[in-house]
Amino acid sequence: MHRINKINKRGFTLIEVMMVVALIIVLASVLFLAVSDIYNRAKSANDTVEASRTELVNGRNASERSLAAYHF
Repeated sequence: MHRINKINKRGFTLIEVMMVVALIIVLASVLFLAVSDIYNRAKSANDTVEASRTELVNGRNASERSLAAYHF
């Protein structure tokens, strides 16, 4: 009888496996949301840098045009 109890106690129950799967799903969801937020912030920062770069190029071109009128 003691031997049968040892055999039956090996492994995981269905509830334990389901709990682990549910935990993995929750952690994956949190990770997905965090990565999505980081991606959106990086895209926003990239857009800001690109707008600043465009303004600098436009300012440089305007400066060159205004200085071109003076013949040094």
